[in-house]
Amino acid sequence: MEKKAQVEILGLVIVVILILLGLVFVIKYIILDPQTPIRQDFLKTQLAANMINSVLSTSTKDCYGTTLKDLIINCYDKSGDQMICENGMPSCRYLNTTLQDIFSETLDVWGKKYTFLICEWDNDNEECELESEITHLERVGCLDPSVTRIEEKQSPIPTDRGQLDIKISICD
Repeated sequence: MEKKAQVEILGLVIVVILILLGLVFVIKYIILDPQTPIRQDFLKTQLAANMINSVLSTSTKDCYGTTLKDLIINCYDKSGDQMICENGMPSCRYLNTTLQDIFSETLDVWGKKYTFLICEWDNDNEECELESEITHLERVGCLDPSVTRIEEKQSPIPTDRGQLDIKISICD
């Protein structure tokens, strides 16, 4: 009887040791494993793409539930005849205020450097045509040549007057 109890206790000890070894493996290789550069680059790439997608699909609360994409188009197509939002603000001013709020509550809080532009993009000169610029937001600017750009994403927005581009650069 005594020998049977000793074998059972030995079995329990082995099970406990195996569980501890499993926990050590999990802690060492999953929890304490630093992010690989590829994963970090992927996450930064996704951040830029997700910011653009989020901005374009965000609905307004004080402008008839219009998406920001539709406000961008309204602001560009009808620069002289802008829609007036429920709060009495013209669509372009409402758009810029909302974008500033979005970026101040996300990338600014996260300490990310960025440049965000909405304009007609001149592909020949690879720059924004200043007379068509609707929005230009930045935090510690990515336009400075000494700053390393981690990720840039650009997305076209077709309008009645032509094509606008929304571009975000996230920097180190």
